[in-house]
Amino acid sequence: MGDVAKRVALGLAIVVGMTAFAAGSADAAAVLCQRKSRVRVRDGACKPKETPVQLAGDSVDTSTLPQVPSAAQADSSDVATDADALGGLPPTAYQGRIRWALVSADGLTIIKQSGGITPVAEAITGIVVLDFGEDLRGRGVIATVRGGLTAKGWAQASICGGSTVGSDPELAFCNVGGDVQDAPNEVAVATLDENGTAVERAFYVAVFP
Repeated sequence: MGDVAKRVALGLAIVVGMTAFAAGSADAAAVLCQRKSRVRVRDGACKPKETPVQLAGDSVDTSTLPQVPSAAQADSSDVATDADALGGLPPTAYQGRIRWALVSADGLTIIKQSGGITPVAEAITGIVVLDFGEDLRGRGVIATVRGGLTAKGWAQASICGGSTVGSDPELAFCNVGGDVQDAPNEVAVATLDENGTAVERAFYVAVFP
């Protein structure tokens, strides 16, 4: 690499250092200026008799540049930091996603969903059981009938899990088929008409983190 390219690389290294040092200043505008064999860093513009140096990718030996110690801001990043060390907190400390499903009236088909939800066969009319594939105890759950503002009736849902039968109010509601009374990965949804009678209706259900 020629002398000029080496000096340009050195000047670029100085710019990198200055940028890291003055990362918080929005007005900083450093330029490289050359006079004879010397390359200097100027603030804003070169002095008389100095020539601005235009950097080209093939004139800089990037292996000679120092590492920037830190960056206060970044527009984008192609590399994601390991969540185990993100902010010193484990991944479980961050809020999980809302899981949801749109279920057909007969409870046999999930029309749309966030993923990983399957229907469980249930013989009682107006009650549908869904398996979310994970322990849902302590999570919020809500359901509503499909049909817009003119639809009469409502839906109610409950997580089917607890430690002992009768120890959790949810268990009495979920004990609809004999095998879901203590299944914390399942949600039972009852759809009812305006009189409170269980009927088959399509519905939405969501489980919150």
